[in-house]
Amino acid sequence: MAQSIQSRTRTQIRQQIGRHLNDAIISTCTSNGGDAVSLLDTYGLGKFADNEVNGRQVYIPTLHTAGVPAGEKAWVSSFAAATADATIAPTFTANTISGGAYEMWKTFTVEEVHDAIDLAVMSVTDEAYQYQQDETIWTQTDLYEYTVPTGFKQIHRIEYVESTSISEQLESCDSVWTASTGIITATAATDYYREGSASTRLVVPLASATGLLATKTIPAMDIFPYNQLEIWVRSSSALAAADIQVVLDDTAACASPVETLDIPATSANTWTRHKISLADAYSNADIKIISVGLNMDVDKGAFFIWVDDIRVVNSASRIFRTLSPNLWSIVSEGSTDYIKLSPTGHNLVGANTLLRISGLRIPALMTTDTGTTGTSEVDPAWIIHQVSADLLIGHAKSRSLDIKDRQGLAERHQEQADKLRPKLRTRLKPNTSKV
Repeated sequence: MAQSIQSRTRTQIRQQIGRHLNDAIISTCTSNGGDAVSLLDTYGLGKFADNEVNGRQVYIPTLHTAGVPAGEKAWVSSFAAATADATIAPTFTANTISGGAYEMWKTFTVEEVHDAIDLAVMSVTDEAYQYQQDETIWTQTDLYEYTVPTGFKQIHRIEYVESTSISEQLESCDSVWTASTGIITATAATDYYREGSASTRLVVPLASATGLLATKTIPAMDIFPYNQLEIWVRSSSALAAADIQVVLDDTAACASPVETLDIPATSANTWTRHKISLADAYSNADIKIISVGLNMDVDKGAFFIWVDDIRVVNSASRIFRTLSPNLWSIVSEGSTDYIKLSPTGHNLVGANTLLRISGLRIPALMTTDTGTTGTSEVDPAWIIHQVSADLLIGHAKSRSLDIKDRQGLAERHQEQADKLRPKLRTRLKPNTSKV
C-alpha cells in the first residue's frame, strides 16, 4: 500500500457514509422480534411517528445470534410508534434478536453505496497500487520464459534461492513405489523426471476408487524441524486443489497417516513444483516418519501421475539473492505476459530453483462486509469523503435527504478527499517493469 492507513471494513465505511449523509439509522434491536417480520428498537426508532419510516431499506450487517443471517435485506412496510415495531417485507428467513445490529436507509440503498465505493476505488486504480509478492515459480532446464503470476501490474524485483540450509530429501522417487491395489501400476519413469535418474509414475485406471494409490518405505526421519514439503507433480489430467494428497506416516505403508497434505491445483501435462505447509510443523507428531504415499481424495477417472524429489524444508532457512535487472525482462506473447530470463540469468539461477517475485497489483474491491475481502486496501478516510461527496452531488436536489446546503456539504467532503488523494499514490521502485 502507498501509506499506512487505519484498517476499516466495508461495513464501517458504509455506516460512516450513512452518518455523513444523515440517511441511515444504525442501531440494534432492543427486543426479540418474535417473528420474521418484526424489528423492535425503542432507542433507534423512538423518535419516529407512526409509519414515518415506511419504505426504508433494512439491512442486517451481522448475524443475529440464532436469528436472521448477515446480509439479508427488506423494506419497512409499516411502523407502530407506540411499540417501536417496524414491520418488514419481504420477511427475513429468521427472527430479529435483541442486541442484533441493523441499518435502515432512507434515500440510498446499500447496493447504491457499495457501487459508489467500488467506483471510488476503481477511479484510483493506477494510483493506489498495492505491494505483492509471489513464490510459485520454479525454474526448469532449458526453459527461459515463465508466466507472470496472477495479479501483477508492475514487477520491480526478482530473487532466487541461493541456498537452503535446513532441507532434507524425503524421497528421491528414483525407484518403484508399491501400488496399493493390483489395478494400479507403479513404475520408475525415466522419460519424465525433474531430479536424479527417474520419477515415480502411477497409472490409475478408470475402475480405481478413491483412497491410497501407492506408498514407499523410507529410512526413519524426524521432520519436526521443518515446516514445508516440496514436491514435483505432473498429471495427465488437470488436478483441482486437494484432489490428490501426499501422506506421511510413522507406520508402514501409510496405514495411519500423521500428515495428510493437499496438493494444490496442477495444470495437465506440466511439471509443477509445489510448496505445502506441514500441518504439524515443529511438532513431536512428525517423528520417525517411515513411509510416504499418494492418496486420491477425488475420483479422477483414468489418468497418469508422476511425482519427483519430495523433500522437507524449513522455509526460514532459504537464502534469497536478487537477480540483476539486466538478466530478466517482461515480454508479451498474445494476451499472456512472461518473465524472461536471459541465458546468463538462467545459468546463474540454475534449474529447480524457487523465484520470489516482488511488485505491485491494483487495489482489490471489497466484495464482503468483513474479513479479508471486506477490508479496504485504499485509505478508508478518502473513500468515505469521496463517496459522501459523490452521493451528495448526485442527490443534490433530492427532497428525501435530511441535509441543508447539500451542495456546500458535498464541496467540503470533496475538498477533504482532494487533500487525501495525493497520499494514495504508490511510489514506484527503481527498475520497475510494467506487466
